[in-house]
Amino acid sequence: MILACGFFGMAAYQILLNWGELVIPAGTASIIVAAAPLVSVGIATAFLGERLTLTKIAGSAVAITGVAVVCLSRSGFSLTSALWILLGAMVAQGIYHPLTKPLLKNYSGLEVAVYGMLGGTIMLLPTVPFGWEALAGADGAAWWAAAYLGLLPSALAFVLWGYAVARLPMATSTSLLYLVPPVAVLIAYLWLAEIPYPSELVGGLIVIAGVVTVSLGDRLRARWTHRRWEPLPEATSEV
Repeated sequence: MILACGFFGMAAYQILLNWGELVIPAGTASIIVAAAPLVSVGIATAFLGERLTLTKIAGSAVAITGVAVVCLSRSGFSLTSALWILLGAMVAQGIYHPLTKPLLKNYSGLEVAVYGMLGGTIMLLPTVPFGWEALAGADGAAWWAAAYLGLLPSALAFVLWGYAVARLPMATSTSLLYLVPPVAVLIAYLWLAEIPYPSELVGGLIVIAGVVTVSLGDRLRARWTHRRWEPLPEATSEV
C-alpha cells in the first residue's frame, strides 16, 4: 500500500502534472486536476464501503462536464496529448487519496507522507540520468524553486493532508481540494502573467459546483430535510 501511494501520489502524479504543464498553463492544469475527488469517491464507494447516491452521480456528471469545457477551451473538439497527460495526473491523484485511508488507521499522517515520498523518490531515481545535464546547469533561482516545491506544496501539504484524511470521511476531505484551482489561477496570474480564457473560468466553476455536490450534497440535503420536517415547539400559555 505504501509503495502504491508512492507510485500514484508521488511518482506518477508529479511526472504527469509537470509534463502537462510544459504546454498547458498552471491555472488550467489545476482546474483539470480538481476533478480528482470524483475518482476518489468512486474508489471509496467500490472498496471502502462509502455509499453512492443519486446526488453524487449527478455531481459527478456536472464536474465531468466542467472538465470537458476546460479541455475544449484550448483544443477545440479534440484532446491534445498534453490534456490527456493532465487527465492522467488527475486520475493518479484521485487513486492516491483513498489508498492512504487504510494506512492512516495504523500510521500517522507524517509517517504515511514520509514513507510515500521515499517510495516515490526511489521509483524516480532511474530518471535522474535523463535530467542530469539540466540539473548540472541549473542556477540558484531554479534550486530555490525546487526546494520550495519539495518542502511546502509537497512535503508539508501531504503531511497536513494525511492528518485530515485520517479524521474525516473521504468525500469531505477531498471536497477541500476544490479550493486549489482559485488559488492556483490567482498565483499563476500574479507570478506568471497567465490570463485564463473566460470559458476556462466558467468550466472551473462548473467543476467546483459538481465536486461540491458530490462531497456535500447529501449532507446539505439531509440537513434541509431535517429542518423542513422538524416539529414546531409547542406553544406555552401564562397562568
